[in-house]
Amino acid sequence: MSEHNLIEDIRGKGLIMRIGLVKDRIIKEKANDETKKVLAEALKRNLHIISVGDNIIEIATPLIISSRNEEKGLDILDEALSVIEGR
Repeated sequence: MSEHNLIEDIRGKGLIMRIGLVKDRIIKEKANDETKKVLAEALKRNLHIISVGDNIIEIATPLIISSRNEEKGLDILDEALSVIEGR
């Protein structure tokens, strides 16, 4: 995930992960519009994630999740980020 220019940081504890998105890692301008677009792209692919704040994506996994489903969700998020970044 760190290869995405939009990602400033990834933080979390347990089954909750938050990803901060910025337009530029140096200036650290929040990527508010891009965050909304990433959420929409993920939803098109049946990944339901939310934002907390203007530029923070939150992923809260169920208590029972297979590693296969976890990887699939992260792959979908990766695809959504790639689409928004124009890759």
